[in-house]
Amino acid sequence: MSLTDERAGVLPAGVPETVSGDAAGALPGERPKGVAGERPELRAGTRPVASATETRPVASAGETRPVASAAETRPVASAAERPEAPAGPASLTAERPEAPAGPASLTAERPEAPAGPASLTAERPEAPAGPASLTAERPEAPARPAPLTDERPVTLSGRDAYRDELTRLAASDDTIVCLEADLGGKGHPFQAAHPERFFNLGIAEGAMVDMAAGLAAGGLKPFVSTFAPFAALRAAESLKLTLGYLAAGVTVVAPYAGVSGAWFGTTHHCLEDLAILRSVPGVTIAAPYGDAEMRAVVREAVRSGRPHYIRTGRNATYESLPVLGDELPLVNWEFSAAPDAVCLVSVGEEGTRLALAARRAVPGTAHAHLVHLDHEHLTGAAAELARHHSRFVVVEEHRGQGGVAEALALLLPACQVTSVSADRSWPSQGGDHEEVMAALGLDLPAVLDALGRAAGRPTN
Repeated sequence: MSLTDERAGVLPAGVPETVSGDAAGALPGERPKGVAGERPELRAGTRPVASATETRPVASAGETRPVASAAETRPVASAAERPEAPAGPASLTAERPEAPAGPASLTAERPEAPAGPASLTAERPEAPAGPASLTAERPEAPARPAPLTDERPVTLSGRDAYRDELTRLAASDDTIVCLEADLGGKGHPFQAAHPERFFNLGIAEGAMVDMAAGLAAGGLKPFVSTFAPFAALRAAESLKLTLGYLAAGVTVVAPYAGVSGAWFGTTHHCLEDLAILRSVPGVTIAAPYGDAEMRAVVREAVRSGRPHYIRTGRNATYESLPVLGDELPLVNWEFSAAPDAVCLVSVGEEGTRLALAARRAVPGTAHAHLVHLDHEHLTGAAAELARHHSRFVVVEEHRGQGGVAEALALLLPACQVTSVSADRSWPSQGGDHEEVMAALGLDLPAVLDALGRAAGRPTN
């Protein structure tokens, strides 16, 4: 059977009607490809795979190609057969509807524009008079009543006073650097004034202290700040090695001491830091009360270059005690009394607040305030205390174990030392700072009770 019969094509002259296997590209002995009759029936839409020789007879111009190529399935109409082309741009233009009027007509159809600024100004109500008239309209302010208590100068909290004083000192001392463990918050004054010397290291207290040791070895004066429990407990090993063993000139400022974190819970309380730091030789420990003492301690740390641990609270502010000169005394005698009087010894912010309240409640009670709490300073302070009194009530926001009362009792074996401190329980309920302290047995009634026992008065 010829391809012509099978595909209804027309072969050109000289092309054989049948195609041998060799001509179809088949190997000898193989079934020739593209031989009509042996090819599987084509399905509609399926294009057989065949060599050009087999399936596409070369047709001369004007012959009809039997293979359904793209050109075949899409008959190309001649120019004569093509439908009349649409009119050109000219006719399109002619068929388009009449264009609307130009900007001039639009302008003419627009409603009349409102009057300009001048007319608006004319329509506006008359503007009120300036500040002078406002002042005139304000009712006269009532006279300010006299305060019920003394108007004390506004002071900063301990940690804010630290930041402010360090920022001020760094303006004239470019060796001061400030490191924070994600506690800087917004608007840290040191970061704003000296951003190239401010480093927020995130929650990595131990690494921060280690880094400070390297900075100190390089001749800088690093000040490190983080929560007291994380500074004294989490980073205890780094503190021991950096501040103690290496005696590096690093200052650690620890806010949130005691239970000043209150609602933050036990994880943010720190009633054990003095016990830890006092056992590390060579560290100057300070617990300033009020703005003035905090600034004095910071200046001292910068000036001395010795390792310091500075303990402070959270946001509470306190009226500063009088400070004579730039150096803090071993004992700040806030109120002196006769030698046989009981002497209150206050430590830290809340211990001093309670002692002041107790002294006002029990007139004639002496009050000695201590800022420095390391062994060397306490040894000197104990000697001075013993020269004035023999009975002491020590008030501190710390555990009794490892606290200042315990240290003074060892240094003053001939004296009577009574401790008012946190008991050995753990706060189990939330509350503000004073409420959490009271739950630990650290409040004004506890101090008054201790004063009574020390004085030999009957107590409830």
